[in-house]
Amino acid sequence: MEVKELKNYVPFINDQQEEKLSHLVKLFPEWNEQINLISRKDIQHLINRHVLHSLFLANIIQFKEGTRIFDLGTGGGFPGLPLAILFPEVEFTLVDARAKKIKVVKALAKELKLDNVTALHVRAEDHVGKYDFIVTRAVAKIHMLYDWTNKLIREQHINMIPNGMFAWKGPDYKDEAHYKKYRSMIDEYPLRDFCDDEHYQEKFIIYLPY
Repeated sequence: MEVKELKNYVPFINDQQEEKLSHLVKLFPEWNEQINLISRKDIQHLINRHVLHSLFLANIIQFKEGTRIFDLGTGGGFPGLPLAILFPEVEFTLVDARAKKIKVVKALAKELKLDNVTALHVRAEDHVGKYDFIVTRAVAKIHMLYDWTNKLIREQHINMIPNGMFAWKGPDYKDEAHYKKYRSMIDEYPLRDFCDDEHYQEKFIIYLPY
């Protein structure tokens, strides 16, 4: 997949954003050689399995100006960096417990001139702040993600969807021990609705209000 094809799946991308996404895709492999941000075997799928995977959220919600987003366990900057490119009027805080990865995220944000990105080396449970939404591609269980972040959600709502968490999940999330506790509150968005690539047939973004 090429960056220009992203518009086929996320129609909100403008030319300037496409240019920045292209720059991200160019810079990322160089950093990945120095610090293992994603599997080196997976780097050939960077656009499809990481950039596009992150951007699918724009098909679910269009964040309003002034929204504050907390990216938990951002790793190499996903989903936060692609989303920050797509929503320049939204404030993104990207956090990870691994200092080396946050160093790279800071460098990428600087290179991409993303003034709406703050990258922090911190554990979510130790962080102090208030946000509208948590976004996370981290592999932690739903109840863990909720326990780490529920104190970070502010009460005032400014978006069409109430404040809460968007988590990228595989099909086995329904087998989690605490799933039944949250089942009635979860909205599930199958990614196959946005892309017919086989990779996305059993992948989801789930939304949990706080």
